[in-house]
Amino acid sequence: MAMKKKAKKVVKNVGFVVLALVILSAIVYVTGVIIGEFPNPLKDDVVPEPEPGDVIVFTLSNGGFEQGSTGWAVRHGFNIVSDVFHGGTHSLKSSGTYYSSTEDPNKGDARASWTNSIAVSPGQRVVASAWIKTESSSCVDGLRIGMDFKDSSGSPVKVVDGEFVKWGNDWTYREISGVAPAGTVRINLWLQTRPYACPESGWYDDINLEVIEPAE
Repeated sequence: MAMKKKAKKVVKNVGFVVLALVILSAIVYVTGVIIGEFPNPLKDDVVPEPEPGDVIVFTLSNGGFEQGSTGWAVRHGFNIVSDVFHGGTHSLKSSGTYYSSTEDPNKGDARASWTNSIAVSPGQRVVASAWIKTESSSCVDGLRIGMDFKDSSGSPVKVVDGEFVKWGNDWTYREISGVAPAGTVRINLWLQTRPYACPESGWYDDINLEVIEPAE
């Protein structure tokens, strides 16, 4: 009888341990989703891994700003500089960004810079990355990259927001990706600093973007 009671107690204790581990795992996962360490299945895009036969049909040029502003709309507190850089001898500096309805009467967009429109087709995979550096600041958010997938009318059918590099960080790598949904004809890669009036500076460099046609 004593052996049976001891066995039941052991089984009960094991059950409590298993339950505690399950709860702990759930807490870790939810926390990871909240802080961005794990993917959020309700929000994040599931991008297929590269396969043999995939073809890169577009690669961004002048992602290091070595040819000045070629291919970029640089404005709203953004400037190309040569005193701070990650690679090469230039970078794009963000300082006190703003939105001007006078400069952009038809855009209504406070994001400071983006590439010229890039043609894509539904099903193609787009991968973009950048190195970002920020000064210390009491401002919130920071600097990030993102992509708008647009239809033939220019309306966004999908938006991919990158994770901010918070203020007060040395050069940090960020990568985003997405698959073009039905109706997509082009994308815009944009660079954003928030809050827009933050007086401190940040820098973008070695930006890359590839459009990939998946293997048949």
